[in-house]
Amino acid sequence: MSGARKPSGRSSADEAATRKRGRSLAALGYIQPQTYEELRAVLSSGTVHFPKRLRQVAIFLWQHPSEVALGTIAQVAAQAGVQPSTLVRFAQIFGYSGFSDFQGLSKD
Repeated sequence: MSGARKPSGRSSADEAATRKRGRSLAALGYIQPQTYEELRAVLSSGTVHFPKRLRQVAIFLWQHPSEVALGTIAQVAAQAGVQPSTLVRFAQIFGYSGFSDFQGLSKD
């Protein structure tokens, strides 16, 4: 598994500023996860730091992959305690067009 790599020369402040501008981790040089295992590797790497609500999504995804894979965006958002738009933002950070595109990771 190749996993994601932190681009050299980028500080955490650079990453935070880039995320605030709405760019994805893929734009920072990370490889878009193609499997749930690759996503878990990125989440556990310690190189990605999320704001509170996105961290809630990451924790929920880690603990409940089948609910993420099979639920509707409204169901998953309610279970995770976030707004549906937060799920969309989480997916977009990883280079996906939206939540339904991102759900494929957990279905594999």
